[in-house]
Amino acid sequence: MARRKLTVVEQAIKDASAELGLPKDHWDVERLATLQVMLKAARHKWENGQSSSAASDMVTLMEEITKLRAAAGLASGPREMEITFVEGVTGVYKCTECGHENRLEEGSAS
Repeated sequence: MARRKLTVVEQAIKDASAELGLPKDHWDVERLATLQVMLKAARHKWENGQSSSAASDMVTLMEEITKLRAAAGLASGPREMEITFVEGVTGVYKCTECGHENRLEEGSAS
């Protein structure tokens, strides 16, 4: 027996649940899914010239989606990372936590 294809709303709920890491019946999942479906509908209207206000509706919906994602701790833009380059070392180093000794020879990678 073939599986039934998910409706647009069911797929949006599934995707929102995965994105937010929350159960499908959580309020934020329902809210994000609804906003995403509304955005798709507004985009479709705008692409087909059916609504002059669809573009502003899309911007408003995108702002709401961005706020919801930000509240959930999901970054919508570039993430900042701090990278520190270190010089190579040689010798015997002892872990201050467990006492394990790490012997590093000249030119070793670890």
